[in-house]
Amino acid sequence: MIRLLSGKQLVMVEGFTFHSTDAHFIKLMNGTVLFMAHDYSYHKIAGVKYCGGIRWQCSSRKKSKCNAFAVLSEDQETVYRISGFHNHEPPVYMEMAPGQYMKI
Repeated sequence: MIRLLSGKQLVMVEGFTFHSTDAHFIKLMNGTVLFMAHDYSYHKIAGVKYCGGIRWQCSSRKKSKCNAFAVLSEDQETVYRISGFHNHEPPVYMEMAPGQYMKI
């Protein structure tokens, strides 16, 4: 994600920038960090490089066998790609304490 001097956030996908207010990171109560985009959550696959970045898979992959994924730069500042279709509804997370979320 790119933050402009005005404070607006842009997402860069394949060299193009898009205005985005819904792409962000959340931290779960257990310490896991998730990337959120378009109401869906993705978790980082440790050490898996893909198309010049790090692959984050849908956090419902095991439960729903969802193949959607995102590719972010190593510094997590740029979204290179969001690919695939989710075969499930977006998960819902509730903020339990400041900066601490839980899936409901």
